Amino acid sequence: MEENLLQILESENGPLSDEQIRVLESLSSDADPFVRDMIATRLVYSVNETSKRVLFQLARDTNELVRTDAYDSLAVFPDADVLCFLDEATCIEQEEVARSYAILSWADVSILVSADSASQIQKAYFRKANEESARCALSWCYALYKMGEEKTLDEMLLFLNHEDYRIRCTTLSLLSEMANAKNETKLKGAVEGMLSKESVLAVLNSAKRFLSNSFSDL
Repeated sequence: MEENLLQILESENGPLSDEQIRVLESLSSDADPFVRDMIATRLVYSVNETSKRVLFQLARDTNELVRTDAYDSLAVFPDADVLCFLDEATCIEQEEVARSYAILSWADVSILVSADSASQIQKAYFRKANEESARCALSWCYALYKMGEEKTLDEMLLFLNHEDYRIRCTTLSLLSEMANAKNETKLKGAVEGMLSKESVLAVLNSAKRFLSNSFSDL
């Protein structure tokens, strides 16, 4: 790994200079997927055409993790072409973790570009109804909630009882981003209710962190 890349990756998070972006772009086709993934995560701090072009490339990478983080970084780009790219990714991405991130970013960009909300909401409901992956269905619920469909919160809470502990952890993570004074009682009640029957340490720890931290600043 080039010294210049190490310096960029170890520098304080923030906007990148033109030279730093040039270095990242030149290494975005590196043979090591670890390098490509680090570039995908770092480009979130530089919203411009070059970064967008590199992230489009990385979102088509052969490595699932690289694609996942590229989708995640595209969430901050308020551009119609990014929305179209992510819209397609929510349909064609085969790996469910990567697709779940594409869905979350699709919702963020839909809001950023002020896309026709009624049309986007209708599309999200349709895709959720036809979604076979529990993880991606959860992401569609969260996307709808962010777009103002608060009734999907009740559906999200059902995922706290999903048989896959990883889905339960992901649900807690998403709920922590949704926590507010309006839903505090409902969320606390649901998470406290799961604690009595939860046996997986990772989920227990996530639930306890949720209860301790999610409402501390409200």
